[in-house]
Amino acid sequence: MGTDKVRKVKDKLATDKDFAGQCYQACTDFLDYVAVLQAKGLAIADVGHDLLPASLDMGSRYQLLATDALHVATCQTYGLKHIATNDSHFDRVDILHVWKP
Repeated sequence: MGTDKVRKVKDKLATDKDFAGQCYQACTDFLDYVAVLQAKGLAIADVGHDLLPASLDMGSRYQLLATDALHVATCQTYGLKHIATNDSHFDRVDILHVWKP
């Protein structure tokens, strides 16, 4: 999403009560869905400041964008060997098996 679109959404959130309500309701619905998945055994990884050094290493090693590097560092930290993504940048990461949905 371009910065112009982000600005428009921010402005609309601040000025349109109905729009803001719809957005926050969608977020609430998503959190409810995640809670159901957690109750069924989904584990959510804690991604904190302590992953930043590994993220920098992964970004440099595999020429990744910061968010992609954080995903790889998280996988490495939690011992995950597989990732499902259509992002071709992960094809360079030899420590993960990439599944293309």
